Amino acid sequence: MLMFDFYTEDFPSHYGLSETWHSLDCSWEDIFRAAISVGRKDWKWVTKHGSLSLNELSFRVNMIQAFLVEDSTNHISRSSAFLELDPSEKTAISYFFGLVGAKLLAEKKFDVPWLMHLDVYTKYASEVDMLKVKKWREDRETRPDLLGLDRRRDWVVIEAKGRSNFVREALEKAKTQTENLKTINGQYPALRFGMTTYFSKNRWRSHLLDPKKITQGAPNLDISPYQFIKDYYAPVYSILNGALNNIDESTRTRKISFNNGDYFITPLASTNLVVGMSTIVYNYITETIKGDDSNFENILLYTQVAKGLGVDPPFKENPSDGKETNDTKIDNGFKLESDKNQSIIKDEFYSVGYDGIIVGFLTGSIMEKEGT
Repeated sequence: MLMFDFYTEDFPSHYGLSETWHSLDCSWEDIFRAAISVGRKDWKWVTKHGSLSLNELSFRVNMIQAFLVEDSTNHISRSSAFLELDPSEKTAISYFFGLVGAKLLAEKKFDVPWLMHLDVYTKYASEVDMLKVKKWREDRETRPDLLGLDRRRDWVVIEAKGRSNFVREALEKAKTQTENLKTINGQYPALRFGMTTYFSKNRWRSHLLDPKKITQGAPNLDISPYQFIKDYYAPVYSILNGALNNIDESTRTRKISFNNGDYFITPLASTNLVVGMSTIVYNYITETIKGDDSNFENILLYTQVAKGLGVDPPFKENPSDGKETNDTKIDNGFKLESDKNQSIIKDEFYSVGYDGIIVGFLTGSIMEKEGT
């Protein structure tokens, strides 16, 4: 089990996060799932550029494999290959690691399964706010990176900065950027925070800062939560659909059973991972494509059933070490050629999120330890 350290500052008391260092237990599967699912384009873009979207997901996975390792104390460290990059390369990769850290913490500590880039939704600004949003586009440093939706249907705003080292000025800037958005779909965000993810003594870690105010005259966005969720699932849904009829059976979408839940999975090209989603979520999305938007309500309800909202704690430190059971029985409508396409999988190689997305290794762990 890996450990990811993070520091919290100025968070409301009800989060139970005092101003100190915390340690989050996670697995490599959790990290890959965060990398695959965070901050993508909208449904229209993904479906139009299917192969590009697939290649970009593979690229994300390969960056983690190349530049992160596990050290002797089970912490996540940068690899020797990262240390040999030039400064511009380190900047680009560190930004991506900032997004991954944001998704990992948003889900596991703040109960936020769905996280997308704000840029995707600037077109949804109200008419009176369009000029303000135009300034956002001209100066990326004035607006936050990410919008999230938690399982209680509250909006979350995050600015995620990635750095090779900790820079206090960057953290303060991140906090200020989260203040520059007033409401989403008429709601004030329930949570907003700036964060910087960086390396200290080679260890990968984050520092989070919760702002106390909203910028005067900050713009509003009118985003349908249903469109937001549909966009979020587009990349994985597109991959599963694209592999339905592959001639090579080893690369074809198949159904597996895991902890009393069913999932569709397929290998992710140019990696040693499989990616997929709950059959329940998959079929709800299929129905929405046919024009039945009521199924987005069912997706929201699924996350509550799957993780026991109101019954179990809202998050667990280690979801890959005993994932919850989903006993909901729904006809998945997926036609399998034969029973041989179904299998039972071992949970030590898989990570399932609140969102129903599953990621796992094809043949055990593929990540190196420091010094090997």
